[in-house]
Amino acid sequence: VTVDNSTTSARMYVASVDVTAVNAGAGWKQGHAQVVILDTAGNPVAGATVSGGFTGDIEESNEGTTDVGGVAVILTSSTKRGGCNITFCVTDVVRQEYTYDRAANVETCDSNF
Repeated sequence: VTVDNSTTSARMYVASVDVTAVNAGAGWKQGHAQVVILDTAGNPVAGATVSGGFTGDIEESNEGTTDVGGVAVILTSSTKRGGCNITFCVTDVVRQEYTYDRAANVETCDSNF
């Protein structure tokens, strides 16, 4: 008798990353990344923590949690006056019962320039 105690977890990946600089008021800009996480069947994954880093005119790491549509919105806490060129790259995605499949990513980074 062979017993297999391994568990198979669902896989998830980054379907898209979109980066913009949004108005924070009085001529200041804030980095904004919208990241979509899907499972291998193409369904949105809710409750996943998406971590990543902004580089360029604003440099910082931050994270957000996906909503029911699989979308995480990640904002910089820092702002920049005037134009703001930034890049955001996903570094990790974590959710219980899921495995982050980096190789399946459609996109990992995006820039607004």
